[in-house]
Amino acid sequence: SDSMMLVEKSGIDQLNEFITVSNNGKERNLFMPGHLNNFRLSLQGSKLTWTEELPDIRWDNASYSDIKYLDLKTNRVKRLTYKCRYFSPQMDKKGLKVVAVEVSKSNRFSLVILNGFTGKLIQQFQSPENAYLVMPCWMENGSDIAVVSLSKNGKGIMKLNTETGLWSECLSPSFNDILQLLVWKDKLLFSADYSGIQNVYALDLKTKQMEQVTSSRFGAFDATVSPDGRRIAYADYSVMGFNLVEAPLDSLQWIPISKVRDNSVKLYAAATKQEKGVIQTDSVPTISYGIKRYNKMLHLFNFHSWTPFYYDYTNLGLNNPAVYPGFSLISQNLLGTAISTLN
Repeated sequence: SDSMMLVEKSGIDQLNEFITVSNNGKERNLFMPGHLNNFRLSLQGSKLTWTEELPDIRWDNASYSDIKYLDLKTNRVKRLTYKCRYFSPQMDKKGLKVVAVEVSKSNRFSLVILNGFTGKLIQQFQSPENAYLVMPCWMENGSDIAVVSLSKNGKGIMKLNTETGLWSECLSPSFNDILQLLVWKDKLLFSADYSGIQNVYALDLKTKQMEQVTSSRFGAFDATVSPDGRRIAYADYSVMGFNLVEAPLDSLQWIPISKVRDNSVKLYAAATKQEKGVIQTDSVPTISYGIKRYNKMLHLFNFHSWTPFYYDYTNLGLNNPAVYPGFSLISQNLLGTAISTLN
């Protein structure tokens, strides 16, 4: 709202917590979520959306990333999906649909659109050339989606037309670090390091002109715009950690990208001169392995280590190493579901 901001608070040895901050700096605890796998919060209307990492009940090496939302009017939390692999969700303005990034078990990236009440899959769009997708955002027209993409050419910003399924390029890929995308009117706001310091930039989708919005000394992240469009809030990095900053959103103070100087310390330059060449993935030989059915019983044992004595490696105390005369063979199957020791 115009008098209060919603933020996610975390720190060293501190649990994640959602809080509100009033104009006088007073904090109010709102909700304590589970383990967050990324720090994106999406607030549309009265729905606050995020994803939590939820471990499998049985398998230690399996976990899921599911979408939850908190209704600020009723203070009720709903788990929208179950045993999925969704990331960076955002509700549309009406709260009817959710866009998120899905990463399949075979590491295929796609954008998915889900029902905002049931979590049911409505549409799915594969990423072009399987580019890594980050931070999808609904555009003002309610049908297009902007998203940060990462490929072998670097990070860029792409737009998806959900009616036609066609992808287009908003910002060409580069090796600048583009983070935390936000759609505001006909502009895209994001954090980038064009000057060598992470600051907030604005890309005009009509003119394709880019400008630097903030001038943080050490870094500006997680920008958001007030409902009236007059102010911007962001996390400002300092020697004491992150500070919450609110400032006027005055486009007259913005700096054109042509006038932004790159003052970054290029530590990689010396190492690059020592390299004999660039390794291209296309030139690396590949081996194709045939796919065949895996029999768990026939692969129950996979001996990988042995010792000329017996020791209890599950109980290695400093004062009691539990080492005895004998011989040990240690096995762990390829799936990591069975561990055996023969003594």
